[in-house]
Amino acid sequence: MFTLGTSKAYGSRELYGMDIFDVREILQTPVLTTVPSAPVGVKGMVSLRGVIIPVLALAELMGQETASNNTIMIVAEHQSRMLAMLVDTVDNIVRLDESKLRQAPPMLTSGHLKSIADLDDGRLLQVLDMGSVLSRYKPDD
Repeated sequence: MFTLGTSKAYGSRELYGMDIFDVREILQTPVLTTVPSAPVGVKGMVSLRGVIIPVLALAELMGQETASNNTIMIVAEHQSRMLAMLVDTVDNIVRLDESKLRQAPPMLTSGHLKSIADLDDGRLLQVLDMGSVLSRYKPDD
């Protein structure tokens, strides 16, 4: 589970998650190299063990305002494509029972949500659809 910042609309801190199989690693954000004319939300790129990876300001994509320097980066890999995402905080890894997952309502799936999870403490966890996030930055064919 991780947070991105504060909701622009409501001022609340929302929880997000993703399939653990899409997470390659979580690390301190290194110095980013900016890219001229990068798509909206792309803050730059990093070289991670010789692999060039685009870095996305996930808060910007999800309509959140971040107060932090985004010192944490989640490196994700989905269908052999890699992307690093700047996040506010990483809380913990939670194993969710399938019964706690609900399909995201159709009006919300136009964003990047795959499902919503009811947590034991009453909070809702928004589970990202990494295929959707990555497809937003798919190079033109």
